[in-house]
Amino acid sequence: MFPNDVQVVAIDVKKEAVDLSMENTHLLLPKDSITLQHDSLYQAILCSASDYKNTINPIYNFEFDVIVSNPPYIPLADMTLLTEDVVNYEDADALCGGTDGMDVIRTIIKRLKEWCNDSDPGNESICWMEVDPSQPHKIQQMVSHRESISSHTIRYVESLKDLRGLDRFVKLSIHQVLR
Repeated sequence: MFPNDVQVVAIDVKKEAVDLSMENTHLLLPKDSITLQHDSLYQAILCSASDYKNTINPIYNFEFDVIVSNPPYIPLADMTLLTEDVVNYEDADALCGGTDGMDVIRTIIKRLKEWCNDSDPGNESICWMEVDPSQPHKIQQMVSHRESISSHTIRYVESLKDLRGLDRFVKLSIHQVLR
């Protein structure tokens, strides 16, 4: 069970995924903690990462301390190399991240400054993303070449390996810049 001060928000572009997420939540959480209200423990929202902003719906609360993402990250050329156990059970839109696999990843990195908790100057938020093994160094370069993004700095912290020994998880930290 989540502590009372935890709020989990899931976003997806497929209605079926949002509906399944809510079904699973009803199996795991007490019924009184699942509502469509801002203060519920869990919400699933039909929305893309690029559209997840307060200008669309002011009930979205952007004070996240931790962001976990499994975005579409497979490069377009690698889609033909996927095994049947993946192709037969996964939606192609949930897998393919564009030509280099980083379309949604770039959007997430761009939006982190808006999504992260900046209520306390000096606060650090964390973003974990599952990525293709070819992407951690690209993400590190992308983040290191950016100057402070408005009032926030994004820093590449590390990548972690999956069970096959491939770099598949990236950790970023987002700091509010003290001025």
